[in-house]
Amino acid sequence: MGFRPNDPASFEPACSIPWTLVSQEIHYRKVHQFRTNRKAYEDSRPRGRRSVEGMRPMELVVGDVHPIDIHLRRADGSICTAKLIAFLDWALAASGVI
Repeated sequence: MGFRPNDPASFEPACSIPWTLVSQEIHYRKVHQFRTNRKAYEDSRPRGRRSVEGMRPMELVVGDVHPIDIHLRRADGSICTAKLIAFLDWALAASGVI
């Protein structure tokens, strides 16, 4: 800071960063991106392609629970709401059978 060489041509070699130093540390680029820009890091991650091609029924089943606005009365007199538990055989649904 405050260094002013008499010869401007000597300024460039004094301030340049050698490519060998940069190339040795290039694997830390993703670490920096992970810490500073998480969305870009997640977007650049490799994703696996999934396909139901060649799957047999019941090989890929997904389930979910949905609250339903239906009020039920229990045996003790209290009121509760029902929940719908749903399952989907994804391999069977993608084959067009369902």
